[in-house]
Amino acid sequence: MNPTTETRKNGVHDDDNVHMDPVQMLRDTFHSTLKNLDDWWDTMSKLERTARKHPVTFIAAGSAVVLAVAGGITVGILENKRRNTFNYKFMKGLKWAKNIV
Repeated sequence: MNPTTETRKNGVHDDDNVHMDPVQMLRDTFHSTLKNLDDWWDTMSKLERTARKHPVTFIAAGSAVVLAVAGGITVGILENKRRNTFNYKFMKGLKWAKNIV
């Protein structure tokens, strides 16, 4: 174990870390970042395996997200239409889309 990262028996870091070399601090930060990325990658791979085992759950969650986004866009369009803040071209396209549906 690196002497700059040793801990006491109670889990508290030694006071020697306060006077660490900047290069060593950068190296330790880089090392911890890589470790966190590795842990994140393991979590993502578990998520992929879970999605393959339970596809209905992920389809339902994806549908809920799509519906929430579509609902937000619809509310925004209706609110702007009520306030008449759209330009002429947009309103013309909205009427055209309304006639198609």
